[in-house]
Amino acid sequence: LAIRCLHQLAEDEKESFPNARRVIKEDFLVDNLLSGASDVQSALRLQHDILSVMERGNLTLTKWTSNSEPILKSLPEDRRECSTSLTIDESEVIRTLGLLWQPGPDTFGVSICVPDISSGSSKRKVLSSIARIFDPLGWLSPISIRPKVLIQELWKSKCDWDSELPPDIHQEWVAYCKELPKLSSFTIDRCITRPPGDLPGWRYELHGFSDASKSSYTSCVYLRTTDHDGNNRVNLVLAKAKVAPLKAETIPRLELCGAVLLAKLMKVVRESLNINFSLMCCWTDSMIVLGWLSSKEKLPVFQANRVRQIERLIPLVDWRHVPGNEKDRKSTRLNSSHITI
Repeated sequence: LAIRCLHQLAEDEKESFPNARRVIKEDFLVDNLLSGASDVQSALRLQHDILSVMERGNLTLTKWTSNSEPILKSLPEDRRECSTSLTIDESEVIRTLGLLWQPGPDTFGVSICVPDISSGSSKRKVLSSIARIFDPLGWLSPISIRPKVLIQELWKSKCDWDSELPPDIHQEWVAYCKELPKLSSFTIDRCITRPPGDLPGWRYELHGFSDASKSSYTSCVYLRTTDHDGNNRVNLVLAKAKVAPLKAETIPRLELCGAVLLAKLMKVVRESLNINFSLMCCWTDSMIVLGWLSSKEKLPVFQANRVRQIERLIPLVDWRHVPGNEKDRKSTRLNSSHITI
């Protein structure tokens, strides 16, 4: 009901504040607003419009924060997140929808809760620890998938909830827990585009990658930006990893599941970013999957259903081959030192 009221307020004031209408309808998550602009003056105008719309509905926005001091100076102290100082500290961290935002360098980080392994480990403790990792955009997927695979192994072993872990799984769990503190230094740029989305001479491309192993399959989406001088910049946007089904599947089938997952992510990113992409391309190292996607013959039910799903989600996207490495396919163990952005 509260969200419906916000949307109705935005619609009622759309003639007077069209930009504020778009932001209110697209950039609110429950009672949190995350938005921005390409320059300070545009941000100030947007801020003024949003406050005006909210005041007409007798709503007051508080806990404002920004990486720009003029934005904060335009607000009274009781409406700021940090009212004591307008100086933006490079080390200052603000929680934003469960993520850690550093306004100074304008980067996101993650909050890591390291499990206590000194008191023993059980299936219940492992599952509880997994639930504490908040990674909505999948940036830590190469790491967060590891305990999920362990949980699946625990189910296979029929281990009780409060029994000690089998020695091999316990060893893997301890190694994972010891690597978690390294993720506290993980950061990723908040700004991945240079708004507005259609700058003269700028080119935006969306590239997605999928892969699979016997234990899991994954996909990730990158945004490649080329400015008017030909300089390129690549940013990770979204990623996701899933544990392979308990019923054993062939690697090509799991690769196809990864392709379906990638199609879903590509659709989400395309609809979320207000950008006209000059190219959208998906990459896989499986020639078999590419053969299924381009086949004109009748496919088996498993393959046919997933190929149709991919075509429905992203009908006009190119699929291309990227050389794989058989050694990578056999190895699912990654540690935090392998994550680079």
